[in-house]
Amino acid sequence: MSKEKVSIVVPTYNRADDIEQALNSLLKINYPNYEIIVVDDASKDGTLERLKKFGNKIRIVKRKKNGGPAAARNGGVKASRGELIAFTDSDCTVSRDWIRTLVKFIETQPENVAGVCGTIYPPKDANFLMKLIYFMPQMDGNTTLAERRKEPFEVNNISCNNALWRADIIKKMKGFNESFFRDFRTVPEDSELCYRTLKSGYKFYMYPGAPTYHHFRPTLYEFLKQSYRAGRGGGVVLFKHPAWFGAQTVLILAFPAFVVLSVFNPLLLLSPMILSAPVALNAFKKTEDLKYAAAAPFLWLVKAYANIIGVWKGILDVVTRK
Repeated sequence: MSKEKVSIVVPTYNRADDIEQALNSLLKINYPNYEIIVVDDASKDGTLERLKKFGNKIRIVKRKKNGGPAAARNGGVKASRGELIAFTDSDCTVSRDWIRTLVKFIETQPENVAGVCGTIYPPKDANFLMKLIYFMPQMDGNTTLAERRKEPFEVNNISCNNALWRADIIKKMKGFNESFFRDFRTVPEDSELCYRTLKSGYKFYMYPGAPTYHHFRPTLYEFLKQSYRAGRGGGVVLFKHPAWFGAQTVLILAFPAFVVLSVFNPLLLLSPMILSAPVALNAFKKTEDLKYAAAAPFLWLVKAYANIIGVWKGILDVVTRK
């Protein structure tokens, strides 16, 4: 087994109720050489007191001012001592072989492979909405593809609740962009870093295993708010990286025209329903439960609209700021 040191960075903000569960799972990892760095992003709910219970089992980086996930992760990277840097979130738990599996894979790859991610799942006690979210390929297409392919494959993005980076590359890329949160209160920092890294000639892979479990229990309002924020962040990034959405850019920019035309021709509203059919099929194949198949298209549609509205708000934010 490799003995390369791994620094596990966990940013947290007001997650006193989740952080102990996350750290207890990290302390059970089956790997001989790792450190846990928790970056408290100026929490006000007693998170820091919970962290101090773990003593020297973890390293704590305390930020004086809340700067968002990018600033917190950059603080963890700066404090890291490992040749490899892993990221997960404070509302996640990890599998025992999480690090061992990802390290074993990345060690077999050429130096231009910047990082690798594992699968992301809801916990066993997830509510109906949480399970429904994870049945939708649009929420975590990498996990969906991994289940089908069953072998590593190249991807264009790795999520920071389950990611392993080569430390020298993430430092070469100067880490996460903190300006999105500072200037616009949006958080597309992990996707944007991956985009910059790809443009620099590096690659990312998805490994079908090494799962983490996301213990987020959303309401419909929280889910739509999150989708809107993700879209808004994308709209801001669109100005920095015009090719950010690729072929989807045309659809996003055409959205206002689609809304206007739908007023005059309501039949156009059937087209999104047709596009949502694969989502229903995917939910039914995984559950053989009609309630998931019926609810999945609705959730996909409202998520898509929230996302696109957010993109346009992000574009407006940049234009008016300029």
